[in-house]
Parts: sequence; structure tokens; C-alpha cells
Amino acid sequence: MEKREWFEEWFGTPYCRMLYKGRDETEADLFTQNIVQLLNPHQKSLILDVACGSGRHAEAISPYAQEVIGIDINLDCITAAQLREKENLSFFKHDMRRIFRINYFDIVLSLFTSFGYFDRTEDEKKAAYSLAANIKPGGFLVFDYLNERKLRDRLVLREELMTDGIHFNLNRRIEGNRIIKKIEIQDLTGTHQFEERVWLYSLKEIKDLFSRYGLRMIYTFGDYYLQDYHPDHSDRLIAVFQKNQTT
Repeated sequence: MEKREWFEEWFGTPYCRMLYKGRDETEADLFTQNIVQLLNPHQKSLILDVACGSGRHAEAISPYAQEVIGIDINLDCITAAQLREKENLSFFKHDMRRIFRINYFDIVLSLFTSFGYFDRTEDEKKAAYSLAANIKPGGFLVFDYLNERKLRDRLVLREELMTDGIHFNLNRRIEGNRIIKKIEIQDLTGTHQFEERVWLYSLKEIKDLFSRYGLRMIYTFGDYYLQDYHPDHSDRLIAVFQKNQTT
């Protein structure tokens, strides 16, 4: 049996939901309201949420579009997201390295660091290409990523958390150009171990990567309130791209 990738093992577990329970519908509503205010999508807009997880952002933006689709490689995430489905909101299991619908969507979302997971550079390029190819000419990509500069400067190496009676022991390190987080969990059933591995892309690297595929960076923001991006202290790097009309 083929070994599952770390993101297939970890995302979708109840432990992941516990660890990130602060990333809830209230946060999703805030961010999507600000995206809507910025991009002003028309009511017939088609929106794709790539690596959508449990679907909280897709659901939050669905009142502002004709159709919203969420895709994720993790079956547990998609099963949970499908509980949110309604007339204009649907979810599918799909690998982001493959195009979902070419030149189809007005807005594509890549939120909550849903990129940078693959070991091979070629897979990273495939994912970037597919994100771009899903967008109509003139459409937008909203790319929400960790702020590499601040993370390198202020990395918290060890952290212990207790939530819902579950003990989390987190160990972080930077190895090469990736951040690796070891997650050890202790509960009544024993000890469980998971891992997160994400590439540390700089703003320039992100801009250069997507420009190869016909996307032009038009805005950068540093948090979900869409305040200015400052490399040294912003919590997030949120880049908004527009696809060339001639692509």
C-alpha cells in the first residue's frame, strides 16, 4: 500500500481540528468579507477554493457567488465539508496538482497556507500552474501564506498546549528552506505523532513562481483585515494576483 503524504495523514483528523480550533467560522467570515469588499465579485461569479479543508472559507464566500466549489486531496476533509453543501456550494476530492476546470473561475482561493506541501519542486510547480490554469483571463488568485521573514526571525522552537483534555507537544525547526513541525499528542488512547512540512517561500519567490503562469501580483497584505504587509512583523503574507487577459 502506498504511503500517504503527511497532509493526507494529518489534516482531517480530530486532533488537527483541536489544535487549530481558533481558526474557525468567525475568522473565515472576517477574511472572506474583506476579500469580497476588495474584489467586489458579481453575483454570477464562479469561485474555487483549493485545498479547502473542512470548507469554512468556501461556505463563507458562497452568498456572494453563483457557484463555489471546494477541492481537497484529503477524503476526511471533503467528507466533513460536504455537510455544508447547498445549491451553489459543493466539494470534491481532487489533487491540486491537476487542473480542475481550465480557464473557468473568476476567483481562486488558496488560504491558510494551503500551498508549499510537496517534497518535489516539480510538484510545487504543477500546483502553481494548476492554480493559475483554473482562473479565467482577468480573474484573480487570493494566496494566503505564512510570512517567511517573520517566521525565520521569531521561530518558537518548542510549545506545549492543552486543549479539550488533549496534550500537544510541538517542536519546530527550519531545515534547508522548509519549516518542519513535529506534533506529539497524548490522550487516553496513547501517544500519536504527526508532522507538517512547508516550504519557506519569500515574497519574491511567490511573485516569480506565479508570474511564470500569467499571474500579475496586484496587492499584498499582512493580515486578514487586509492591512499593509510588512516583512518583519506581519503575521501573514496575503498576495492577490490577476491573470493576464491574453493567457
